Amino acid sequence: MHTQIRDKFTSTFKETTDPRGVVYIEGASVSKRHDTADTELPFRQESNFIYLTGVDLPDFSMAIDIENQVSYLFAPKRDQYYAIWNGEVMSLEEIQELYGSDVVLYDELLITTLEEITQNNMKKIYLLPDRTLPPFQNVDNSNTLETSLGRSRVTKIADEILLMRIAAQVSSDAHIALMKDSKVGLYEYNYGGYFVYYTTSCGLLHQSYEPIVGSGNRSAILHYTSKKYQTTSTDIILIDAGAEFKGYGTDITRTYPVNGIFSPEQTLIYSLVLEVVEAIESQVLPGASWRSLTVLSQHLVCQKLLEAGFLRGNLEELIQKRMWVYFYPHGLGHSVGIDVHDPGLSDILEENMVVTVEPGIYFNKVFIQEALKDPLISPFLVIEKINFFLDMNFGGVRIEDIVLVTSSGMENLAVVPKTIPEIEAIMN
Repeated sequence: MHTQIRDKFTSTFKETTDPRGVVYIEGASVSKRHDTADTELPFRQESNFIYLTGVDLPDFSMAIDIENQVSYLFAPKRDQYYAIWNGEVMSLEEIQELYGSDVVLYDELLITTLEEITQNNMKKIYLLPDRTLPPFQNVDNSNTLETSLGRSRVTKIADEILLMRIAAQVSSDAHIALMKDSKVGLYEYNYGGYFVYYTTSCGLLHQSYEPIVGSGNRSAILHYTSKKYQTTSTDIILIDAGAEFKGYGTDITRTYPVNGIFSPEQTLIYSLVLEVVEAIESQVLPGASWRSLTVLSQHLVCQKLLEAGFLRGNLEELIQKRMWVYFYPHGLGHSVGIDVHDPGLSDILEENMVVTVEPGIYFNKVFIQEALKDPLISPFLVIEKINFFLDMNFGGVRIEDIVLVTSSGMENLAVVPKTIPEIEAIMN
């Protein structure tokens, strides 16, 4: 897989950037807990490095000779003492067989090898932003390499899509398991902990990000991760969580009542969000403008809030005043891959891109109360109805799917039910 990825990246770099350049990237090292010498944090490889090499071990580095399309992998030279504490030390031959780089060397040969590849500094070395590589001076550490990698990473090859399918399937199963086991009185950390337990038990050893689990009014906090409160019978709960498989992640959000039955208020807001999700997903296809879809989602939220009686006035004026911002203060979604917010998505969708579609409507007390104080904004807000939802600690609803752009449209990789009848059937 990674040989194909390197060939894809190298060909593009050669055509668009520098046909004679050399790319150099360092992998990550093990980090330690603050003020300790031997308490290691979970290791997570540098994303661009694992993308090009597949190596999920610390202290490696790599280079690509663009002109000759030859890849070099530099491994740390470990002794037997390392093996006692950290496990088996692979030989160079074993490393090459496992990861498939053209040349595998110990890192003690890094400088001399790069001198040979660059013809004693005649060829430019491309680094990630702000990195240095003494003693080499002919380097580009602007955003040139980062931009080129983003262009390569934004569309996926078949093997990458397979890994993302697995990550999405297991994460979807975990979301469904949480729905089935939801009970009034559980703590938010019970939901988050069970999601991590479920996905880890299936061999997905890393989370794409810290699970977001917010009940009640905390479901309106976009990146709420403290997970410390107990749920009540009137709470809605928002769970935004996804696990990684072999470096590739996913991103799925579902929102539902803790007690398994949608109240009239929960049904109203959930239905509005679901209608926006379905409208946007029907227009995801190659050639579609992501910016236009984002604008459409904003305008639809404005329209739905007007129809439901939370806003007043003329729809065009509400859109001109950007009134959706006070209920939907984030973008439509983002690219997903090795990073949950993968680089490279600019505007036009292409086949084999993977993106999220995640509109929401939130009643965030801090945000909305500031709007209510603004004499230019408050006349468009139906204060009595909005305060009713704030006073009941409603929170917010987000529905997030992860979708693959196909030749004729899109495929939803998130196989978690999202209609109200489906959710209530699972929970009861």
